[in-house]
Amino acid sequence: MSGRPVKLYVFSGTGNTLAVALRVAEVLRLNEVPVELFRMEKSIPEQAELGEAVLGLAFPVACWASYPTVTRFIEHLPEGYGREVFMFATYERFTAGMQ
Repeated sequence: MSGRPVKLYVFSGTGNTLAVALRVAEVLRLNEVPVELFRMEKSIPEQAELGEAVLGLAFPVACWASYPTVTRFIEHLPEGYGREVFMFATYERFTAGMQ
């Protein structure tokens, strides 16, 4: 990644995704990358002030997709115009081609 600040939006059901997100944030901070974490379900994507930050998305997979909260959040994010984005998903066993 570019070393720019990261804004990481997390949706976690049982806490597994949050645990991974906290570890990702820790590793980024160890590499001197500022990170802010936000709860996806409490955030309004249209009002996301990303500035020059890298956008991170973390969420669980459920039956080869994700939850409506995640889908709605992503659909309503402002245009990226080439923004750097990364995401990771958690699942109990394997994602089976999650889209």
